[in-house]
Amino acid sequence: MWLSTGAASALDVSVRDVGYGARGDGVTNDRAAIQSAIDAVNRAGGGTVTLPGTYTYLTGNLILKSNVTFNIASGATLRQSQDPAHWANTPTRGRVIPGSRIQFITYLDQNYPLLYAGNVSNVHITGSGTIDLTYNTNDDNSVLVHGIGTHYATNFSIRGITIANASAYNVALRNSDNVEVSGIRTVTPRTLNSDGISIMNSGNVSVHDNHLTTYDDGIYVWASYADPRRSAWWNSDVARTSHDIEVYRNEVYNLETNGSHGFLFINWTAAAPDASRVEISRVNVHDNYFSATHPIGALSNDIYNPGGYKTPTKWLRFARNTLVSTVRGNPLTNNLASVATTDLSIDDPVYNFGVSSNTEGIYNNNFDGGNAWPSQIGTSFWSTEGTGTASNASVGQPGGWFGEINRFDRGYASITQGVWLATGTYTFSASTQSSGASINLLAVQASPLSVIRSATFTNTSWATNSITFDVTTAGNHRLGIDNGGGGGSTDFGRIDSVTLTKIR
Repeated sequence: MWLSTGAASALDVSVRDVGYGARGDGVTNDRAAIQSAIDAVNRAGGGTVTLPGTYTYLTGNLILKSNVTFNIASGATLRQSQDPAHWANTPTRGRVIPGSRIQFITYLDQNYPLLYAGNVSNVHITGSGTIDLTYNTNDDNSVLVHGIGTHYATNFSIRGITIANASAYNVALRNSDNVEVSGIRTVTPRTLNSDGISIMNSGNVSVHDNHLTTYDDGIYVWASYADPRRSAWWNSDVARTSHDIEVYRNEVYNLETNGSHGFLFINWTAAAPDASRVEISRVNVHDNYFSATHPIGALSNDIYNPGGYKTPTKWLRFARNTLVSTVRGNPLTNNLASVATTDLSIDDPVYNFGVSSNTEGIYNNNFDGGNAWPSQIGTSFWSTEGTGTASNASVGQPGGWFGEINRFDRGYASITQGVWLATGTYTFSASTQSSGASINLLAVQASPLSVIRSATFTNTSWATNSITFDVTTAGNHRLGIDNGGGGGSTDFGRIDSVTLTKIR
């Protein structure tokens, strides 16, 4: 990982130092003492705030700040207070908000997390101590909060700690980048909604070597836009992509049998005006153990913004995961066919992802919504490398939008769509145009990576070109154009009106 191990140590303090004076007796509200230590280290330019071991620190919500490492030492417990008066941001007891039209609208997302990092950078939670999320007999008597929550945090990490007794999400990462969650344990969940690690609209995220026991979904990637549960500490009102997420060597044990998942996609972006801005891409899930009702799953129907629009989902890789259903006879995967995937790599047929070639041909074949949806213009469902993009310039091509690669002096450039193809013979056809430089129309077997068939064209006026190729091994393939890595600064290639036909 690219993350630093901690902030620059301008000031390292213990919350029990004179001037802060946390009691650590598990009875006294230590929130003000701990918060003052965090504030002091932040003002000094960075450093570490330590909760020494053998003590229990009762607290309401704490606001983490930039350049602060928050160290919960071995033997130390940070215990959530159930008294709303102990909180900086007063919480509301209970789970479901009265009058909510959908049960998912709860106080969980209104109340601040116990540890909150919003609009910060270089924040790290470390140590081998425990965060104790308490519970008062039933929901109505309890302050229910997420354990750790972020919103627009960058260079953020959580390492080594234990989170106990969750009745809401253990870790909620939202709109955050350059994040690592490693070596944590979640134990003794108390109620439903005790999800393990939620990753919403975030990029460059590494989740590894964690041991998660939950009563709800273990680890999930959540693409969200205009979620009405927004509150003072988070929202999804700005379109953001979810990208470069690696999930590996985790153990997830979901104790519930109501349909929860070990690993999950939640693709709720139907209200987004441009789907390319909310896509999921480059998710690598490997070498994990998922035990749940459904070890792998997806929720693709946006319950808050109905309309059927799919979230573009590209470059997914699943490898060497162990899947165990806690309900005898249950499918190991759930609803994956609802995910519009391209460039999918799997090593086991149990991953029954829906892929574009199976049902609807090439998604967004004209780069303007086409057989996808009107909002999904540009390169939605198309994968780009180098200077691949989409344009609506007036260049004599009817239909508006088209795909383009340009600035060949910068190296390799391509626009492709990944589709899963059964064995057979196919014709791939497209309207193309070149600056005069050589452009390749090609079909590529994705794994192992090899070109099945390609044709070079140099036509400077729009013309239809095609290739016919045989698929001898069913699997993921990539179809599109590239420049082969050569050309000059003014060279370009364009593609539009794409079709894929199975001949036999």
